[in-house]
Amino acid sequence: MKPVAALLAGLALALPLHTSAGPGHDHGDEPAAAAGTASPRVSAHSDLFEAVGIVEGKTLTIYLDRYADNAPVVGAKVDVELGSVRGVAAEGPEGVYTFGSESLLKEGPLPVTITVVAGADADLLAGDLVIGHAAATDPTSADHTVPLSDRPRVWLAAGAAALLAVMVAVWRWRWRRRSAGSASLAGAASTSTAPTLPAA
Repeated sequence: MKPVAALLAGLALALPLHTSAGPGHDHGDEPAAAAGTASPRVSAHSDLFEAVGIVEGKTLTIYLDRYADNAPVVGAKVDVELGSVRGVAAEGPEGVYTFGSESLLKEGPLPVTITVVAGADADLLAGDLVIGHAAATDPTSADHTVPLSDRPRVWLAAGAAALLAVMVAVWRWRWRRRSAGSASLAGAASTSTAPTLPAA
């Protein structure tokens, strides 16, 4: 079973703990959610832009990228509408924009519209936030997308698991065959050594 143990050790090393900023985003500045909780978020994209907004308190942090190549959009004018509240988001580093509003503290669904003007390009992105207790009970508010950077790890795990299953099955087959062979030899030996009784 040494090959099986070695495979298990390799599988454990191949799957380290990993956290991701979000679906297709890894800016390094995105706030981490507390263990067992998820911050409310909204995502939307068009042919030009992709935006992921994450709520922390009364602040909506928007990660804005080019949809074609995932490059951060810098120097853009970003107008935000949260229900009936409107304003301009403040620009931060590397395509990160922030917008503050007391409406982000209220539980329930909240429609979000983001208007982006970057040079000659302009577009409108829309989505819905679910804030508070509703977000914790709404299965659609959680992000279950496997990031592209994690997919090779998933494939590796699946392949290793399949190989492990094959190795275990082969080992069991060889063990049963060896046991059956040992039993046959033992039966033959007992037959050959049994005394022959004289005929009456």
